[in-house]
Amino acid sequence: LHNHRDGATTAISKLNNDNDGRGVAIGHFGTSYIKFRLISIIGGNNNNIGNDAYSVVHEEILDEVFQNVDNVHFMLGSCSFASANDKPMALKHAKIVLSQVGPPGFYMDVANNPYVFGIHVNSDTYSLPALKALQFHLDATGESTKKQPVRVVYRDRSEFFKSTCRSAIDAATLQGFDVTAIEFNPDGEEMPGVPNSQNVEFLEGLADQLCSADEGPNTNNAAVIACVQERDADVMIARMILNGCRPTLAWFTTATWGWATRNSDRIPFFLGGGQWHENFAYSDKYFENGTAVLEYGKEKFGYMGSYDHIVSYAMPMLIVELITSYFEVVDSPNITDALVNRYHEIRRSLVKIDNVDTIFGPVSFNEYQRNDGRAAAGMQWVQKGN
Repeated sequence: LHNHRDGATTAISKLNNDNDGRGVAIGHFGTSYIKFRLISIIGGNNNNIGNDAYSVVHEEILDEVFQNVDNVHFMLGSCSFASANDKPMALKHAKIVLSQVGPPGFYMDVANNPYVFGIHVNSDTYSLPALKALQFHLDATGESTKKQPVRVVYRDRSEFFKSTCRSAIDAATLQGFDVTAIEFNPDGEEMPGVPNSQNVEFLEGLADQLCSADEGPNTNNAAVIACVQERDADVMIARMILNGCRPTLAWFTTATWGWATRNSDRIPFFLGGGQWHENFAYSDKYFENGTAVLEYGKEKFGYMGSYDHIVSYAMPMLIVELITSYFEVVDSPNITDALVNRYHEIRRSLVKIDNVDTIFGPVSFNEYQRNDGRAAAGMQWVQKGN
């Protein structure tokens, strides 16, 4: 939560301090100004109360904000499971929400809910560069894809984990690899009273399906793709090391998280994908690049943020671009009238924006109102000297 809140707080502060504290200039002559207010809601700690209870509270609080504050016109949406609770409120109150969710399936209902937009790029593409690299290697060595095992393990309770790995399964199958799909329910209980995600023996069993010690040194070289959480990865990797695995490639969702930095000695040559990378050179009028936003946040808030910080910073900037472009030919813009009586025009204008530059990268929206302004970030961990 703090990354989302603080990234947006930085953006609002910068915008409101423009023009000697008058805020953002709008209109043809640039003589009218607007300021923004950020309202942050917290539905509780889902680790304590559970996702279901959190979702109920989240939606209730959001509904109350719309009912009691008459000038709320945009939502900087949630991520992960909570994002689903933003959608009905966007429809009920006819307000735009910029969701921080990558799976394309999240946006397929645009005909029934035209207020949902996605700032994240397509997460289904995360693992595809790894498969292309594997195909290139096999082509270069004259080996058949049919003889190359690709084993994919993924959680089924998250649209992100499931769709990201299902996309890998579909692509690998199409390329002719020997594909094994391993789906598991992290909330299920193979051992009564113990969720699978907390069951070490269960997770080790999944790792054995990826690479078993029984396969021998010459047959345990499957390509491994895993859409899992950090604890899952910890247990699975420890088991794979114990099994003597030498995967042809290893692609993990965790490879682009803070987990990877903490485990850099254990994951040489791991591959991953994500929404942003520190080497991106996108900038804006306030910061040279995304890393500069994070460094500013560290000084301001006392911690080094994640890509969520940068995405949440970029969203208010995108809204400003929407509003300023909407009024750029108007001599005396009436922002209140437009937001109350012509909001449908503003929503349509957001659909039509094309390659708006942000510190997160260029933003455009496809027919499902999900960002397709650029591709996802692909990366590989390489030890120094290699």
